[in-house]
Amino acid sequence: MTQPLQIVIVDDEPLARYACRKMLIERFSGYQVVGEAGTGPEALSVCREKLPDIVMMDINIPDVNGLETSQLILQERPSTQIIILSAHDNFEYVQKAMNTGILGYLLKPVQEEPLMNLLGKASRQLFHNAMLAREQKEYHIFRSLAVKDMVAAFIHGNYGGLSAESLADLMRPPVREGLFILAALAHDDLEAALTEEQKEESVHRVERLPGCYPGRWLGPILPVFAAEVTSSGHSNGHSNGHSPGSGSQTGSGSQTGSGSPHDLQFIAEEIAHRVQTSTGKKCRTVTGPHQNSPREFPLSFSQAFDQLQLYQENQSARVVNIDEGSSAAGEDPWLYPEDIEEQLLSALTHARWAEARQAAQSFSTWLITSGRSVADMHFIICELLIQIRRSRMLRKNPLLISMIQTMMRVQILLASPEEIRQWFDSAVDELIHLFDTSASPDDTHLQKILCYIDLNDFSSISLENAAELVGLTPQYISKLFKQKFSINFLDYVIQRRIESASKLLASTNLSVKDIAARSGYTDVSYFSKAFRKMTGLTPRLYRQQVR
Repeated sequence: MTQPLQIVIVDDEPLARYACRKMLIERFSGYQVVGEAGTGPEALSVCREKLPDIVMMDINIPDVNGLETSQLILQERPSTQIIILSAHDNFEYVQKAMNTGILGYLLKPVQEEPLMNLLGKASRQLFHNAMLAREQKEYHIFRSLAVKDMVAAFIHGNYGGLSAESLADLMRPPVREGLFILAALAHDDLEAALTEEQKEESVHRVERLPGCYPGRWLGPILPVFAAEVTSSGHSNGHSNGHSPGSGSQTGSGSQTGSGSPHDLQFIAEEIAHRVQTSTGKKCRTVTGPHQNSPREFPLSFSQAFDQLQLYQENQSARVVNIDEGSSAAGEDPWLYPEDIEEQLLSALTHARWAEARQAAQSFSTWLITSGRSVADMHFIICELLIQIRRSRMLRKNPLLISMIQTMMRVQILLASPEEIRQWFDSAVDELIHLFDTSASPDDTHLQKILCYIDLNDFSSISLENAAELVGLTPQYISKLFKQKFSINFLDYVIQRRIESASKLLASTNLSVKDIAARSGYTDVSYFSKAFRKMTGLTPRLYRQQVR
């Protein structure tokens, strides 16, 4: 059930407030009066306490007038929808109100129909704001996961079956060169583990630095790939103590990186400072050598990691121990159960689901009882998932491939053996279920086409290319889109273009011309017409309203 929108009424006349409240209660469902006020300061206090969706504000109230009070409310909570009330039809007031973010203007005594129109407008704007906020949050989460996958590929050379070069090309702008900076917590702080909130906060702070891509925490180490730097040397690690960044030393080198270059020493010091501020723990940084190709990025990481290990050995301390918790002496900690893997793959290939679940359970039991560290367990699970992804059954099923890639991303976030065991059992069971009830061919074709639309430049997308991708006729694809989305292929692409443009208008300062080009339009005038047709607003008016 949808929650009612909450309203605060502000008027210095008690009878006027009573009349508004009575009308809202009797004639408008879906709205709830949660507070009243008679002066500007009272209105501010009530709004801070109740956090209303809508404020009905008399323009002539004591102490601070309605327009000034409205501006103070909007400064603290820009999403609030404010309706100005006045006993006088003053054009100057109306114009001033509409130019300062006020939703609308009503004459007193308030009439039902004009109020209905403005409340409907407020509801639509609140819904739009909520959708936009959710989309921005989802985009941030998706981008954060994509960046972490990219950094993982830069560390290992590939990740989830995609090469470092492929993931580097997906970035905007593409990543062509750079180096690794490792931010490591000091050894005397390792007894108190970081919370997930501390980890995420440190990642958010670091990713705001220009050209910096933080990956997933590796124990007490946060790997950061710096794509825009001015130094090609790497440093030994030194403890920062409580002086942020003093642990970073940079060698001299020629200017590198595309776009605006940034000084390596400054970046390294800022990373250390931001990690230390987020975690409350002392931090040191080391940097690897600059590399000119994604294929060589793992070398930058490995050399930085070696420098960090060397420093720890010299200090008789350990920042990270890959073999912590390994099994008894003499046993290879990386010994892999190939027989169980073979049994699982064979059962999946021949649709023997009970046998597949039994093999998965055996694998889970071996994984937990073998005494391996969490880092080892992450590596082993990735090995298994890669083998499943490469099986013949999966090669033409993008839905299952997508699930495998999601599993790879999720499992690396698990922090304890018990979490890994619980996740592995449920995830593999769900995967087997998807094998058993895999999607229809039409669903598979649609998934491929949707991926094609999302991963390509809008200006290069065509129905013919999509048809060639999946081996179907353009007419059949149009039929699939009509059945699934109730619109044809071209209208779907236009819709995605306008959605992309809306996000850019709301979240960037790019010009309308640049946004049109990024959304696949070469003619700005045509773009504006298409945007207005779909949203009811010109791009400039849309930007003004959502900001």
